[in-house]
Amino acid sequence: MRLVATEYLSLDGVLGRGMRLFDDDAARRPLDLRETKRFKSGIVILELEPARA
Repeated sequence: MRLVATEYLSLDGVLGRGMRLFDDDAARRPLDLRETKRFKSGIVILELEPARA
């Protein structure tokens, strides 16, 4: 059985600069891109899921 959870995180600005949101590097997990949605306004929504082992 696989549990499904959806979490939303909104990031404004450019990635790679500024304060880190999460300090614990050990909590990093590989992710696979599931879907991309692009809007005329320039907003991009990336749907990610845990990488398959």
